[in-house]
Amino acid sequence: MLNPGDKLFVSHRRLFADDEPRFFAGRVVAYEHGLAKVAGHAFVRERIRGEFARKSDERVKIVPLGSGAVIVYQLPAEVDLAALRLESRQHAFLLTDGSFTMNLTDRVLQAAAPGRK
Repeated sequence: MLNPGDKLFVSHRRLFADDEPRFFAGRVVAYEHGLAKVAGHAFVRERIRGEFARKSDERVKIVPLGSGAVIVYQLPAEVDLAALRLESRQHAFLLTDGSFTMNLTDRVLQAAAPGRK
């Protein structure tokens, strides 16, 4: 299913109300039996401004794809992992490298019905 070199974005499910969102982006090193070994970078929330920053140190994670504890997105091959960033814009939460953009918002904003505001 996954091949070495495939690019993934991993969102860890928040299990408790106080859990901080955790994200990871990287390249598949190996895949076997539902486990992906991924080398990349974590994204953490900067507490003062509330923005997400990419940690500078690369790490290798073993991601259990079938666990239900993570949501895993396969990114297009042309995505620049080094340029990926998380942004909040106009009620949307976006993953972007400047060329590619994925809306990670878990709600669809609906326009107000005619006559309603």
